[in-house]
Amino acid sequence: MSLSLSLSDSHEGAHPISDGTARLESLIAALQAQNAELRAIIAVQNARIADLERQLGLNSGNSGKPPSSDGLKQPAG
Repeated sequence: MSLSLSLSDSHEGAHPISDGTARLESLIAALQAQNAELRAIIAVQNARIADLERQLGLNSGNSGKPPSSDGLKQPAG
């Protein structure tokens, strides 16, 4: 989304302050919508990260996975 704001563009007969205020209100509304969309994306990504981190911690000792799935890495401790 590309938004631009130019307060210098005023039309004949239009009040420059109210025109600029309307543009700012429109810009604020667009940015709030974009912010909400990005927050939703972040929430989904955070949930995925948490699931992937949980999966990284699984091994045959703390899950139903067979010992052969642990690979060649020696268990800690």
